[in-house]
Amino acid sequence: MNNDRVIQTAKGRLIAPLAFHRSRGSDPHSSKSFDARAIAMWIYSDDEGTTWTESSSWWAMPVPSGSGLQEPGVIELSDGSLFSWCRTRNGAQWGLRSTDAAKTFSPPMPTEMKSPNGPASIKRLPGSSDLLAIYNDHSGMFPFPPNKRNPFVAAISNDGGKTWPARKLIESDPDGLYHYTAIHFTSDAVLLGYCAGDAKVGALNRLRIRRISLNSLRQP
Repeated sequence: MNNDRVIQTAKGRLIAPLAFHRSRGSDPHSSKSFDARAIAMWIYSDDEGTTWTESSSWWAMPVPSGSGLQEPGVIELSDGSLFSWCRTRNGAQWGLRSTDAAKTFSPPMPTEMKSPNGPASIKRLPGSSDLLAIYNDHSGMFPFPPNKRNPFVAAISNDGGKTWPARKLIESDPDGLYHYTAIHFTSDAVLLGYCAGDAKVGALNRLRIRRISLNSLRQP
């Protein structure tokens, strides 16, 4: 499970999105046994985490993929349904939906979030039904190096994650690697904590915290 992934719904249910990686050999601790093709699954708790129940849905990638459905996230939409997403090597984040509070999820489908095999982070904007996504946008709206976690973009959806028409460039250093974002809202801004490495220090070896006003997110 990634950082900043567990949510609590309006009715109090805790939901944790997980990626299950199978073992190909007899020794599950051997790197040679690790299967990178993740299976997406979810567990939920109605007693503040004392006990957990596994969703009856779990999904593998329905098309050939070297990644499967890795590093899932989940968000509650304004209508009470859930939107879950996963990084893939198939050119986009793939999405799944639940209308029964994580008991079941729909089959995975590619979303409009074109990206490399890097994680996306999504939260509801305070006091709104709109979603804020932070991810590496490879749609072509901004220049991007193939297969690299760059550029770093904030996008807003007003239809539950189906489309992301408003996008704002946050980081674009061609040598940069931007990923694993934590999102925290203040009264008038959003704080983003994320890895901002490069070839010199390594992909995960620099932490950056950036403050962006909420008003500016909707500006071109």
